Parts: sequence; C-alpha cells; structure tokens
Amino acid sequence: SIPVEGAKNASANGRIVLTFDEKVKTTNNVSATLGNKTITPYVSGKTITFDYSGLAYATTYTFTLPANSVSDLSGNTISEVIKINFTTKNRDILAKAMYDFIVPDNGNIRDAITAASKRSDTSKRFRIFIRVGEYTFPASETTTVNGSDNVAYADPAIYINTPNVSIIGEGMTSTILTNTVPTNLVNGTYGPANPIEGIGKGDVIKLQGGAINTYFEDITLKSGMADTTGRNIVLNDGGNKTICKNTTLYAYQDTYVSNNQNGKFYFEDGVIRGRTDYICGKGD
Repeated sequence: SIPVEGAKNASANGRIVLTFDEKVKTTNNVSATLGNKTITPYVSGKTITFDYSGLAYATTYTFTLPANSVSDLSGNTISEVIKINFTTKNRDILAKAMYDFIVPDNGNIRDAITAASKRSDTSKRFRIFIRVGEYTFPASETTTVNGSDNVAYADPAIYINTPNVSIIGEGMTSTILTNTVPTNLVNGTYGPANPIEGIGKGDVIKLQGGAINTYFEDITLKSGMADTTGRNIVLNDGGNKTICKNTTLYAYQDTYVSNNQNGKFYFEDGVIRGRTDYICGKGD
C-alpha cells in the first residue's frame, strides 16, 4: 500500500493506493473511511486508488476498507477488513526573507542577475524585486549575435545559469520587462524581418543548464521585436523546475521555447501570448 502501514510522513492531500498480485474489482457501492470522511475508489488493473484531501498536518489517521469489498475477477472476495494507519507530515514553515536586489533602486535587471551569479552560496534563494513600471533593459556590452544581414548586433538576451533565482514584479500587468533589439528590418523569408529574429538570437531571457528552480511571479516579460517581424522568443528555457506564476510571456512567434527534454516546467494563472508556435521546443 501507499502509504505503508505506520508511515510517518504522508501528504495531507494525496491518495491511498492498494496494489494486489492480480487484477481486482470492487463490490457494488463500496466505500472506505479515512478518519471521519468517506472516500470512494477507482480501479485500474491490479490497483485500487482512493483520493483524499484536507487532512490535518501531524495527525494520525486510519484508513478502513470493509471486508468483502474487493474480489478477483472470478468473484473470490477478501474476507478481512483492510486497515492502514499513517501519520501526516508536519506542515512546512516558510521563513520570511528580504529581497536581495530591487530594480531600479539597486540597478537594472542585468545588474541583478550578475549579483545573483556572484553570490557565494547558490543553495540559498536570491530574490529580485522589480517595482511597477516599464523597463527596457540594455543589450549586452560584451557579447554579440550575428544578424541575417551579416552584421554583429549587441546580444539582447539575459542569461541565467545559476540556481534558485526569483524574479518578482509588483503586478503582472503593471511591471513589464523588455529587451533592446535592432530597430531596422531586413528582407526575410516571409516579408520584412528583424535581423536577429530566430531562436537563440533575439531572446529576452535564456535559462541555461545551471538555472534550476527559477521562479517568475507578477510580471510581464515582453519581446522588444514587433509582431510579424520573425521569431521573437521571450523565454528560452533550458533550465529545470522553472515556475511561472501570474506571469505574462508576450511575443508573436515561438514565445516560450521548452529547451530541455528532461526538464520540468510549471505555469499557473498567467498568459502565454502569441500567434504561431507560441509554445514550442523539445520539452514535454
């Protein structure tokens, strides 16, 4: 069973799974009890699963499935009551912390990411707060990207290659972060195009392999490229365990690129805006 008998760290919201050595079924209108709650099963092959929610933390519960509730496919029932005793885990206590860098008080977003990458202990979260406003951060002064017109342009992207970085705005619609891209257009395959359109060229933010547990909240990340001028990636996500909560990714084509086929990515209550391939890449 999951949890096992006597488990001490069960979830307060989860499921009880009973696994048998052959395919099973339940008798009519069967139900089980968990504490003072009644829960119902669903069967799949050799397993019977009971979902539950809202248990108290650090509390012992008894799951009880009455006798003769389960049988094999030939109708032979289990005549004993099935009971599992377990204790839910202690509730996690989150320690409050101050922001480590505030934009624009302490500098721009490039300065903030530089500070995050230079911290001595990357196991501790580095929190960047961005006040209400529209911020167009400068292109790189040291690196370039080659345009389709064979001109070297200042790299417009911010690179994050360090773990446990949070970028938190003051409001999803009122805190906007945009990159600086060339304003001239060239002849593209489908009409006028920005010379650095394309995945890996005109991106707003690139999460690299070291970017684990990156967290975005209450902010709009917007491409500096105009609509219909090519692929204008906002978030090129080669990281892992990325979370976007109340976050808008605003572009036209290839807005979000999932660039790690083994990565995990979580989105909640935000917007991914675009027209073409706006969620794309090799991740699941």
